[in-house]
Amino acid sequence: MQLTRFELYQRVCDRPLSKVAPELGISGTALAAICKRYQVPYPGSGYWTRMSLGLPAELPALPEAPDETIEITPSTPKPRRKRAPEEGSARKTRRAAKPHRPARHPLLFGVEEHLRKTRDVKDGEFLRPYKRILPDLISSETALLRVLSIANDLCLALDEQGYRVQIAPAADDLHRIHVKEQEVERKDRKYGRYQSGSIWAPDRPTVSMSTRCQSDSLSPR
Repeated sequence: MQLTRFELYQRVCDRPLSKVAPELGISGTALAAICKRYQVPYPGSGYWTRMSLGLPAELPALPEAPDETIEITPSTPKPRRKRAPEEGSARKTRRAAKPHRPARHPLLFGVEEHLRKTRDVKDGEFLRPYKRILPDLISSETALLRVLSIANDLCLALDEQGYRVQIAPAADDLHRIHVKEQEVERKDRKYGRYQSGSIWAPDRPTVSMSTRCQSDSLSPR
């Protein structure tokens, strides 16, 4: 279709671009680009809103320019390529190969509640829960949620690599290494002033079992 600048200007000033574009066989975005290229102004959405409310609205003026003929070619939609059955099956196989990652590792369900049931501790000291069969997590009250989040990410990452994280069976007779709770050794042991003389530890360590059934101690803090 061929239109002069003035004819195009009249059309876009008579109705919104979304109404004019389908009549020309193109999209509203393509029509706006043509108007910009040939310096044909068109009213914005505010103009049509005021018109619908019966309020006065001013049309943009057509600037001076050669009144050349504009060729508007309707766009032809590209045919969608049909997917071969083999390709569709391969895509489904790839999706199935990547399992959905759970939000929380099974080992940590209900752990927060048990860790908060603790013996009396002072501000900043490590929690001392009554339950003794728990994941090996050492944390203060204020840092507990962050510790659980880190432990959850670590356990899920190990699961994805083919390791199973669990509490060691009693028959394995495993013991975790001693870890000093202070970065700098001081005479005044703030975190060790308990009746037992040491920080809390579970009865069994938390371990990661590889596919070869080899266990490694896992004690996130």
